Amino acid sequence: MSKPFIHVDPKKSGDYARIFYPKWENNEKIVTTENLGRVINLEEGLFKSRARGLFHFDLVSGYTEIEPPKKKNEIKNETIEQGLIFGNIYVANELLKRDNLLALFRNIYPGEEDSLITLILFRLLTNESYINMHSWWENTYARILYPNASVQSQRVSEHLVALGKLNLQSFFKDYFNIIYHDKSICGIIIDSTGAPNDINIELTKISNHNGIISNEVRLIYVIDRIKKIPIYFRVVAGNIIDVSTLQNTINELKSYDIDIKYAVLDAGYYSEDNIKFLYSNNINFVTRMVSNRLIAKELIGKHFEEIINMNNHVVHNGRLLFVKKIKINLHGHIGYAYIAVDHNKRNDQIAALVNNNIDKSVKKRLSNEELEIESKLLGTFILLSSLDLEISEILPYYSSRSYIEQVFDISKNNAMLTPLRVHTIEGLMGHILINFLTVISYMKINSYLDNTKFSAKNVLFNLGLLIGKLISPKLYIYEPNASTKKYLKPLSISIPKIIDLKTNTCFNNDYFKL
Repeated sequence: MSKPFIHVDPKKSGDYARIFYPKWENNEKIVTTENLGRVINLEEGLFKSRARGLFHFDLVSGYTEIEPPKKKNEIKNETIEQGLIFGNIYVANELLKRDNLLALFRNIYPGEEDSLITLILFRLLTNESYINMHSWWENTYARILYPNASVQSQRVSEHLVALGKLNLQSFFKDYFNIIYHDKSICGIIIDSTGAPNDINIELTKISNHNGIISNEVRLIYVIDRIKKIPIYFRVVAGNIIDVSTLQNTINELKSYDIDIKYAVLDAGYYSEDNIKFLYSNNINFVTRMVSNRLIAKELIGKHFEEIINMNNHVVHNGRLLFVKKIKINLHGHIGYAYIAVDHNKRNDQIAALVNNNIDKSVKKRLSNEELEIESKLLGTFILLSSLDLEISEILPYYSSRSYIEQVFDISKNNAMLTPLRVHTIEGLMGHILINFLTVISYMKINSYLDNTKFSAKNVLFNLGLLIGKLISPKLYIYEPNASTKKYLKPLSISIPKIIDLKTNTCFNNDYFKL
């Protein structure tokens, strides 16, 4: 029988020790290990860990406690006076709890739940670098809510790598159970955005997307069209074009038994293979065809004279358009082409074409016949669909793509998707996961403000001005003024006057009146 022994791993932050327990089973040597923690004095057998604090260990007598283990939410009895940023942390946490997102997030990263929730709150409430995260945590109510968060700069990097290695199948299953508990039909919007990254990792590639060339990673989001929330994400190399990602994205969603009834897609996803794939999977769709395709030119040329007719007029977002629906053979299937002319845009483009043609610097001018040919495509576009819709329905249907543009805006400007500051694929994936969870949180909070003039951004900023005074073992909240209360009312959240830090609950169930 082999004897157990202690092995020391030297690291930049100090020496860490593990106990090795070797044994033989069925003529095979098996070794199990147990972490001791940081080495304080190896000769005296002194070690320190987050779970035990400072303790003594040797292979003969085992563990001897020197400091009692720290308990979650343990508050020292001595009096401490400190002001803590309170309002935005408390409100965000309560809203995530209300929507079951808090419980969902807690299951993602076992053993580091406090660190993960703190990461999400930090990204939700600040635009600061992770370097400043520990200081932020120490000076906010997050320190009381999540005392076991380990958010020093180096630890944050380690968390991102660990999160990037996780298998997210369980998370997505639980998430889909929350958002589709009513078995609602899923209509989706799919699009991608670039995340510029000059750090040389495998997913960073040169991208030429819509004529913009950059080193980037491409992030694909899937949005529920009715609920207007992100439901899924994928990450691909920057040089992967949209058209080649559609089928894998849908197949991954179908693996979770998501019932996809229709998809709204940008022109970058249009191809014969993708159209046939959608038909074969009984997924209806609305997509755009770029006007320079031969089939688009033929359709516009053939039907242009019939389009600009008041029987075909539609007013959409204050703009006058003419739309004509044509039943077509769409790669072997019955489909519909909606040929549209944007009246205002067409007039502006024709004026620009003519003015450019008479410019003295132009070497070769177009004839009137050539101008006529060039002008036919101006202001025109074609929407293709498997759906037989009224011409008044097709434009709102397709323009719902703007929801995903809003999500990308939140992802980049509120949840700090970019700039990327990661050096490994695992760190990148962890960073994007935090970004995705933050976007979900932001949009859930924003949903409570739909019928107000407020946004989650300005509400959370202003609630951050509400301070609590820590006089242990209680946190005394300063009185919210009228301005603060106006942000709280649409959220239906009351602020406690005093919080008992031992239980993290409202003391005597006493709240400020809204």
